[in-house]
Amino acid sequence: MRKDSFRVLLFAAAISFASPVAPLADKIEEKYAHASELLWKADLKGAQREFKDIVQRKPQYRSAEVLLGLTLAKLSEQSEKNGDQAGALAQLREALRFDPEEAYWHSALAKLLRAQGNGKEARKECARAAKLSPDDSDLARGCGFGGSPEIGKDKTLPYWRDLLVAKSSTQAIALYRPAPAYSEKARAARLQGTLALWLVVGIHGNVEEAAIDKPLGLGLDESALHAVRTWQFKPATLNGAPTRVRVDVDEISFHLF
Repeated sequence: MRKDSFRVLLFAAAISFASPVAPLADKIEEKYAHASELLWKADLKGAQREFKDIVQRKPQYRSAEVLLGLTLAKLSEQSEKNGDQAGALAQLREALRFDPEEAYWHSALAKLLRAQGNGKEARKECARAAKLSPDDSDLARGCGFGGSPEIGKDKTLPYWRDLLVAKSSTQAIALYRPAPAYSEKARAARLQGTLALWLVVGIHGNVEEAAIDKPLGLGLDESALHAVRTWQFKPATLNGAPTRVRVDVDEISFHLF
């Protein structure tokens, strides 16, 4: 056999052995794209099935594991709303198995455990949440049910809207408000959406306290908190004097362009 013919045969054999791998990889990527689409369309059960299948076929597919965790966390919220606390607890534990670094899943788990009377485990989960998101004032004070008061919900602390009923009063006005950065984990998973938080503006216009009200996940909450801690305001005034005030930030948006 001529040498060039032998090379052709070897090349053909290499293609025949390698060819099944590429279609399999392509199918997994197609399935991942479809599962992601189901998640963003809120077909959570469908997304769960497809992400689980992907993770079984391709272990250590990190983006699929992250989005499976996010899907399970959303399913847990649904179960809790429907009164199925046991189901919510199981789904949240499974979500954390796939992504144990999500502070607000630990916080949600702490609240579920506390509702079931398991205060010891609830405090452990809250401590994990506070460690993962150290800029969140509510988590630092016990996930909203610790011994210290929640400063953002202190009845003696006025909302900026409430100030305007008093004579010579003004609201806090943002002077420096840099946008938060996109987290790498959220970018890789192509997570988009909005979150809500509150903050306390002090008499010098600095942000003294901040906490997430409606988390988004995958590092975006921590990024938002880190950014708002640097914001500067013209302080609110009450009867002409600077005063501390709570400000609700109803929507911080994250979008990929």
